[in-house]
Amino acid sequence: MNKVKHKAMRVYVTERCNAKCPNCFNAKSRSNNEMTLEDFKDLCEYLKSNGFTLLKIMGGEPTIHADFSKVIEIAQNNFDSIVIFSNGTTNSIKDIKLRENDSVVYNFTFNKVFSKEKMHIEVGGKRTFEVQVKKTTDEKELVERLKELTQDAKVRISLTLDCTANIFIEKPIVLPKLKYIETELLEAKLDFSYDHMIPLCYLYKTGLHVSKNSCMCTTHTAGLISSDLFFKFCNQHSASLVSLKQDGKFIPWSIVENYMQKTFYELRAKALKEYCMNCVFFNKKCNGGCWIPKDIISKDDIMNNTSFPVKKS
Repeated sequence: MNKVKHKAMRVYVTERCNAKCPNCFNAKSRSNNEMTLEDFKDLCEYLKSNGFTLLKIMGGEPTIHADFSKVIEIAQNNFDSIVIFSNGTTNSIKDIKLRENDSVVYNFTFNKVFSKEKMHIEVGGKRTFEVQVKKTTDEKELVERLKELTQDAKVRISLTLDCTANIFIEKPIVLPKLKYIETELLEAKLDFSYDHMIPLCYLYKTGLHVSKNSCMCTTHTAGLISSDLFFKFCNQHSASLVSLKQDGKFIPWSIVENYMQKTFYELRAKALKEYCMNCVFFNKKCNGGCWIPKDIISKDDIMNNTSFPVKKS
Protein backbone atom coordinates (compact mmCIF):
# COMPACT_ATOMS: atom_id res chain seq x y z
CA MET A 1 0.00 0.00 0.00
CA ASN A 2 1.31 3.42 -0.96
CA LYS A 3 1.94 5.49 2.16
CA VAL A 4 1.33 9.22 1.74
CA LYS A 5 3.08 11.74 3.96
CA HIS A 6 -0.07 13.75 4.43
CA LYS A 7 -3.21 12.04 5.62
CA ALA A 8 -5.99 14.51 4.76
CA MET A 9 -7.85 15.12 1.50
CA ARG A 10 -10.53 17.68 0.56
CA VAL A 11 -13.53 16.56 -1.49
CA TYR A 12 -16.40 18.51 -3.04
CA VAL A 13 -19.31 16.12 -2.50
CA THR A 14 -21.55 18.71 -4.14
CA GLU A 15 -20.69 21.94 -5.91
CA ARG A 16 -24.17 23.36 -5.46
CA CYS A 17 -24.59 26.03 -2.80
CA ASN A 18 -27.53 27.70 -1.08
CA ALA A 19 -25.66 31.00 -0.59
CA LYS A 20 -23.94 33.62 -2.73
CA CYS A 21 -21.04 35.01 -0.72
CA PRO A 22 -19.48 37.99 -2.54
CA ASN A 23 -15.96 36.93 -1.55
CA CYS A 24 -16.29 33.18 -2.19
CA PHE A 25 -12.91 32.01 -3.49
CA ASN A 26 -14.19 29.04 -5.48
CA ALA A 27 -17.53 30.30 -6.86
CA LYS A 28 -16.15 30.76 -10.39
CA SER A 29 -14.52 27.33 -10.54
CA ARG A 30 -17.46 25.30 -9.22
CA SER A 31 -20.00 23.45 -11.33
CA ASN A 32 -23.53 22.40 -10.36
CA ASN A 33 -22.42 18.77 -10.18
CA GLU A 34 -23.08 16.48 -7.26
CA MET A 35 -21.04 13.35 -6.59
CA THR A 36 -23.04 10.14 -6.76
CA LEU A 37 -22.98 7.81 -3.77
CA GLU A 38 -21.35 5.14 -5.93
CA ASP A 39 -18.53 7.48 -6.96
CA PHE A 40 -18.15 8.72 -3.40
CA LYS A 41 -17.91 5.19 -2.03
CA ASP A 42 -15.32 4.23 -4.68
CA LEU A 43 -13.35 7.42 -3.99
CA CYS A 44 -13.30 6.81 -0.24
CA GLU A 45 -12.01 3.27 -0.75
CA TYR A 46 -9.36 4.57 -3.16
CA LEU A 47 -8.15 7.23 -0.73
CA LYS A 48 -8.21 4.81 2.20
CA SER A 49 -6.14 2.27 0.25
CA ASN A 50 -3.55 5.01 -0.32
CA GLY A 51 -3.14 5.78 3.37
CA PHE A 52 -5.51 8.70 3.93
CA THR A 53 -7.15 8.80 7.36
CA LEU A 54 -8.93 12.18 7.34
CA LEU A 55 -11.54 13.38 4.84
CA LYS A 56 -12.57 17.04 4.58
CA ILE A 57 -16.10 17.19 3.17
CA MET A 58 -16.66 20.43 1.29
CA GLY A 59 -18.63 22.16 -1.48
CA GLY A 60 -20.59 24.22 -2.38
CA GLU A 61 -22.59 23.48 0.72
CA PRO A 62 -22.13 19.77 1.54
CA THR A 63 -25.18 19.55 3.81
CA ILE A 64 -27.52 20.09 0.82
CA HIS A 65 -26.27 16.92 -0.90
CA ALA A 66 -29.35 14.81 -1.70
CA ASP A 67 -27.93 11.90 0.35
CA PHE A 68 -25.95 13.83 2.96
CA SER A 69 -26.56 11.35 5.79
CA LYS A 70 -25.41 8.46 3.61
CA VAL A 71 -22.33 10.44 2.54
CA ILE A 72 -21.36 10.81 6.20
CA GLU A 73 -21.96 7.13 6.90
CA ILE A 74 -19.72 6.08 3.99
CA ALA A 75 -16.99 8.53 5.04
CA GLN A 76 -17.04 7.32 8.64
CA ASN A 77 -16.74 3.72 7.45
CA ASN A 78 -13.49 4.57 5.68
CA PHE A 79 -11.71 7.27 7.69
CA ASP A 80 -10.63 7.78 11.30
CA SER A 81 -11.85 11.39 11.17
CA ILE A 82 -14.04 13.56 8.98
CA VAL A 83 -14.47 17.34 8.85
CA ILE A 84 -17.64 18.91 7.44
CA PHE A 85 -17.34 22.49 6.16
CA SER A 86 -20.72 24.20 6.32
CA ASN A 87 -22.32 27.64 6.30
CA GLY A 88 -24.65 26.44 9.06
CA THR A 89 -27.84 27.55 7.31
CA THR A 90 -29.41 24.07 7.13
CA ASN A 91 -30.41 21.59 9.82
CA SER A 92 -28.90 18.53 8.15
CA ILE A 93 -26.33 18.08 10.91
CA LYS A 94 -29.09 16.97 13.31
CA ASP A 95 -29.70 13.87 11.17
CA ILE A 96 -26.20 12.41 11.57
CA LYS A 97 -24.05 11.11 14.41
CA LEU A 98 -20.48 12.34 14.75
CA ARG A 99 -17.63 10.57 16.48
CA GLU A 100 -15.25 12.17 18.98
CA ASN A 101 -12.64 12.82 16.26
CA ASP A 102 -15.14 14.19 13.74
CA SER A 103 -15.88 17.90 13.48
CA VAL A 104 -17.92 20.61 11.80
CA VAL A 105 -16.28 23.85 10.63
CA TYR A 106 -18.78 26.70 10.33
CA ASN A 107 -18.28 29.67 8.02
CA PHE A 108 -18.67 32.52 10.52
CA THR A 109 -19.89 34.86 7.79
CA PHE A 110 -23.27 33.36 8.63
CA ASN A 111 -22.92 33.88 12.39
CA LYS A 112 -26.30 35.64 12.63
CA VAL A 113 -28.09 32.39 11.78
CA PHE A 114 -26.12 30.37 14.34
CA SER A 115 -27.46 29.42 17.72
CA LYS A 116 -26.21 26.82 20.15
CA GLU A 117 -29.32 24.81 19.35
CA LYS A 118 -28.72 25.05 15.58
CA MET A 119 -25.14 23.82 15.99
CA HIS A 120 -26.59 20.51 17.28
CA ILE A 121 -23.82 19.79 19.76
CA GLU A 122 -25.86 16.76 20.88
CA VAL A 123 -24.89 14.79 17.74
CA GLY A 124 -21.30 14.71 18.96
CA GLY A 125 -18.02 15.76 17.39
CA LYS A 126 -16.08 19.01 17.63
CA ARG A 127 -16.99 22.50 16.39
CA THR A 128 -14.87 25.25 14.81
CA PHE A 129 -15.79 28.75 13.70
CA GLU A 130 -13.81 29.85 10.64
CA VAL A 131 -13.69 33.63 11.02
CA GLN A 132 -12.65 35.76 8.07
CA VAL A 133 -11.33 39.19 9.04
CA LYS A 134 -11.50 41.79 6.25
CA LYS A 135 -11.63 45.55 5.83
CA THR A 136 -15.40 45.70 6.35
CA THR A 137 -15.35 43.61 9.56
CA ASP A 138 -16.89 45.18 12.65
CA GLU A 139 -14.35 43.74 15.06
CA LYS A 140 -16.22 44.67 18.25
CA GLU A 141 -19.47 43.14 17.07
CA LEU A 142 -17.61 40.04 15.86
CA VAL A 143 -15.86 39.49 19.22
CA GLU A 144 -19.10 39.87 21.16
CA ARG A 145 -20.80 37.31 18.92
CA LEU A 146 -17.89 34.88 19.35
CA LYS A 147 -18.06 35.23 23.13
CA GLU A 148 -21.81 34.69 23.07
CA LEU A 149 -21.68 31.53 20.95
CA THR A 150 -18.69 29.97 22.70
CA GLN A 151 -19.93 30.55 26.24
CA ASP A 152 -20.27 27.17 27.97
CA ALA A 153 -19.44 25.44 24.66
CA LYS A 154 -16.10 24.08 23.48
CA VAL A 155 -15.67 25.76 20.11
CA ARG A 156 -12.34 26.42 18.42
CA ILE A 157 -11.88 29.71 16.55
CA SER A 158 -9.91 29.74 13.30
CA LEU A 159 -8.96 33.22 12.06
CA THR A 160 -8.22 33.92 8.41
CA LEU A 161 -8.00 36.77 5.92
CA ASP A 162 -10.05 37.38 2.78
CA CYS A 163 -8.67 34.97 0.18
CA THR A 164 -9.98 37.13 -2.67
CA ALA A 165 -8.47 40.42 -1.45
CA ASN A 166 -5.12 42.17 -1.79
CA ILE A 167 -4.16 41.68 1.84
CA PHE A 168 -1.17 44.03 1.59
CA ILE A 169 -3.10 47.05 0.32
CA GLU A 170 -5.77 46.39 2.96
CA LYS A 171 -3.23 45.74 5.74
CA PRO A 172 -3.41 49.27 7.34
CA ILE A 173 -7.15 48.71 7.84
CA VAL A 174 -7.20 45.00 8.66
CA LEU A 175 -4.18 44.74 10.99
CA PRO A 176 -5.67 46.88 13.80
CA LYS A 177 -8.81 44.76 13.61
CA LEU A 178 -6.78 41.56 13.95
CA LYS A 179 -4.88 42.96 16.92
CA TYR A 180 -8.10 43.94 18.67
CA ILE A 181 -9.64 40.52 18.03
CA GLU A 182 -6.54 38.70 19.26
CA THR A 183 -6.35 40.79 22.43
CA GLU A 184 -10.00 40.14 23.24
CA LEU A 185 -9.79 36.41 22.51
CA LEU A 186 -6.66 36.02 24.64
CA GLU A 187 -8.26 37.93 27.50
CA ALA A 188 -11.37 35.76 27.28
CA LYS A 189 -9.12 32.64 27.15
CA LEU A 190 -10.80 31.39 23.97
CA ASP A 191 -9.09 28.76 21.81
CA PHE A 192 -8.00 30.34 18.52
CA SER A 193 -5.43 29.92 15.76
CA TYR A 194 -4.88 31.03 12.17
CA ASP A 195 -6.00 29.20 9.05
CA HIS A 196 -4.39 29.51 5.59
CA MET A 197 -0.76 30.27 4.94
CA ILE A 198 -0.19 33.98 5.51
CA PRO A 199 3.20 35.06 4.07
CA LEU A 200 5.86 36.10 6.58
CA CYS A 201 6.36 39.46 4.86
CA TYR A 202 2.80 40.28 5.95
CA LEU A 203 3.28 39.02 9.51
CA TYR A 204 6.77 40.41 10.23
CA LYS A 205 6.82 42.62 13.35
CA THR A 206 3.03 42.64 13.63
CA GLY A 207 3.04 40.79 16.96
CA LEU A 208 0.24 38.50 15.80
CA HIS A 209 0.07 35.08 17.47
CA VAL A 210 0.57 32.97 14.37
CA SER A 211 2.10 29.49 14.39
CA LYS A 212 5.76 29.37 13.37
CA ASN A 213 4.88 26.82 10.70
CA SER A 214 1.90 28.71 9.27
CA CYS A 215 3.73 29.85 6.13
CA MET A 216 4.98 26.52 4.83
CA CYS A 217 2.27 25.36 2.44
CA THR A 218 3.51 22.13 0.86
CA THR A 219 2.32 19.19 -1.24
CA HIS A 220 1.61 17.45 2.08
CA THR A 221 -1.21 19.91 2.78
CA ALA A 222 -2.49 20.33 -0.79
CA GLY A 223 -5.07 18.35 -2.72
CA LEU A 224 -8.71 18.75 -3.66
CA ILE A 225 -11.10 16.45 -5.52
CA SER A 226 -14.07 17.87 -7.42
CA SER A 227 -17.51 16.28 -7.62
CA ASP A 228 -16.67 14.86 -11.05
CA LEU A 229 -13.47 13.21 -9.75
CA PHE A 230 -10.93 15.67 -11.10
CA PHE A 231 -7.89 16.40 -8.97
CA LYS A 232 -7.05 20.04 -8.22
CA PHE A 233 -4.14 21.51 -6.29
CA CYS A 234 -6.30 23.32 -3.70
CA ASN A 235 -9.25 25.66 -3.24
CA GLN A 236 -7.06 28.64 -4.08
CA HIS A 237 -5.67 27.19 -7.32
CA SER A 238 -8.55 25.15 -8.61
CA ALA A 239 -7.68 24.34 -12.23
CA SER A 240 -8.30 20.64 -12.94
CA LEU A 241 -4.95 18.83 -13.13
CA VAL A 242 -5.93 15.24 -13.91
CA SER A 243 -8.96 12.96 -13.91
CA LEU A 244 -8.65 10.44 -11.10
CA LYS A 245 -10.69 7.86 -12.99
CA GLN A 246 -9.57 6.86 -16.49
CA ASP A 247 -11.00 3.97 -18.52
CA GLY A 248 -13.21 3.16 -15.55
CA LYS A 249 -10.30 2.75 -13.09
CA PHE A 250 -8.58 5.03 -10.61
CA ILE A 251 -5.07 6.01 -11.65
CA PRO A 252 -2.10 5.20 -9.34
CA TRP A 253 -1.76 7.76 -6.56
CA SER A 254 1.92 8.23 -7.42
CA ILE A 255 0.81 9.83 -10.71
CA VAL A 256 -1.48 12.21 -8.81
CA GLU A 257 1.49 13.17 -6.67
CA ASN A 258 3.44 14.01 -9.83
CA TYR A 259 0.75 16.51 -10.86
CA MET A 260 0.73 17.94 -7.36
CA GLN A 261 4.51 18.37 -7.35
CA LYS A 262 4.48 20.03 -10.78
CA THR A 263 1.90 22.61 -9.68
CA PHE A 264 3.66 23.18 -6.36
CA TYR A 265 6.97 24.02 -8.04
CA GLU A 266 5.28 26.20 -10.66
CA LEU A 267 3.68 28.28 -7.92
CA ARG A 268 6.94 28.52 -5.99
CA ALA A 269 8.81 29.51 -9.17
CA LYS A 270 6.28 32.26 -9.80
CA ALA A 271 6.71 33.50 -6.23
CA LEU A 272 10.50 33.60 -6.66
CA LYS A 273 10.34 35.32 -10.03
CA GLU A 274 7.86 38.01 -9.03
CA TYR A 275 8.35 38.62 -5.30
CA CYS A 276 10.59 36.45 -3.18
CA MET A 277 14.04 36.11 -4.80
CA ASN A 278 15.68 38.52 -2.35
CA CYS A 279 13.96 37.22 0.77
CA VAL A 280 16.34 35.44 3.16
CA PHE A 281 13.54 33.34 4.63
CA PHE A 282 12.11 31.89 1.44
CA ASN A 283 11.99 28.08 1.52
CA LYS A 284 13.26 28.10 5.13
CA LYS A 285 10.41 29.64 7.11
CA CYS A 286 8.12 30.72 4.29
CA ASN A 287 7.41 29.88 0.65
CA GLY A 288 4.95 32.60 -0.19
CA GLY A 289 1.83 31.18 1.39
CA CYS A 290 -1.64 31.22 -0.13
CA TRP A 291 -1.71 34.77 -1.48
CA ILE A 292 1.72 35.39 -3.04
CA PRO A 293 1.27 33.38 -6.28
CA LYS A 294 -1.94 35.26 -7.13
CA ASP A 295 -2.09 38.01 -9.72
CA ILE A 296 -4.02 40.40 -7.44
CA ILE A 297 -0.86 41.35 -5.49
CA SER A 298 2.18 43.21 -6.88
CA LYS A 299 5.69 43.48 -5.48
CA ASP A 300 5.12 47.18 -4.81
CA ASP A 301 2.06 46.30 -2.74
CA ILE A 302 4.29 44.14 -0.55
CA MET A 303 7.19 46.60 -0.36
CA ASN A 304 4.92 49.51 0.55
CA ASN A 305 3.07 47.68 3.30
CA THR A 306 5.68 45.70 5.16
CA SER A 307 8.76 46.18 7.32
CA PHE A 308 10.11 42.79 6.26
CA PRO A 309 13.84 42.80 5.25
CA VAL A 310 13.34 42.24 1.53
CA LYS A 311 15.60 44.03 -0.93
CA LYS A 312 14.33 45.61 -4.11
CA SER A 313 15.90 43.90 -7.11
